[in-house]
Amino acid sequence: MADIVERLERKIRRHVLGAMPKEAIFLAGLGLGQLLIEYRVWRGQFIPPQRRAVFESKELRESDKRRENQAVIERLAVKLEAGESINAFLSSSVQRIPRPRKGQVVPRDQLLAEWGIHHLHLSNQVDGDGFVKRSEDVLFAIFKDDAAYLIGIYGHPKTDNWARQEIFATLVRNWPDRGLVAELKSVIGLSQQYDDDDRAKLRKAGLSGPVEVDGKVYSPLASLGQTTAGTPIKATMGMQRLMWALREWERDFSGKLRSVGANPYSYWLPKIETPVPGFEEHAGFSHAGDFVGVGRIL
Repeated sequence: MADIVERLERKIRRHVLGAMPKEAIFLAGLGLGQLLIEYRVWRGQFIPPQRRAVFESKELRESDKRRENQAVIERLAVKLEAGESINAFLSSSVQRIPRPRKGQVVPRDQLLAEWGIHHLHLSNQVDGDGFVKRSEDVLFAIFKDDAAYLIGIYGHPKTDNWARQEIFATLVRNWPDRGLVAELKSVIGLSQQYDDDDRAKLRKAGLSGPVEVDGKVYSPLASLGQTTAGTPIKATMGMQRLMWALREWERDFSGKLRSVGANPYSYWLPKIETPVPGFEEHAGFSHAGDFVGVGRIL
């Protein structure tokens, strides 16, 4: 059993590569930690289908764009409340894994990476690929396990700045206590103020930081901000938790089994359990129908 943790790591690698699009095979050369980050980033673009209460910001409710797109927004709300999938409203690019090119930065959804905000296309017309027709206007939203927060309608990034402070301020002013933002109570203000154009440049460079709104300073909680690679810090932290757990099991496999009341003398096999495939996946070990979890892949 000395190599069982190594066998579990190989199983995780096969599972991740098998779940991603076929062209993602170029990721096979990555170390397990980096591969897990890429998997979490890719899967994080999709929205788990589950029942959610729907909340609209004051700014959205009062906007002309809301009235123009009323039929689509109401359809989205019905789907969210019923627990149906709304992933058809995402950009069709989520089907693909961006491949790095020499000397170029891998294209990422940095609005999602920095602030945890998804953008949905506002169309009821479905194209042949199963995604709705791309619209000029998109709906910004954050999705928690039991709630959807509809922020506002904005133009595409070619015509609109998705790093505008106004977007983050809408979260703060409408839902300061819903786990979307965190007030930095020990900070009384920012020494350096950035305009919206500066924020866009910083985001593109993979930088993020707190935002001052109405004299108070806040940071995002949905993603915890982005790394310099343009990926959510939350994805890195999830990877680290699993890798640390694997190392602990590697150091004392029998001791870890005893700590959870399992028999270390049984024949354990590496296993991946997927209660919600693509949204909740656990790595661990099994014996005679029993499963001992090591950590979450997703």
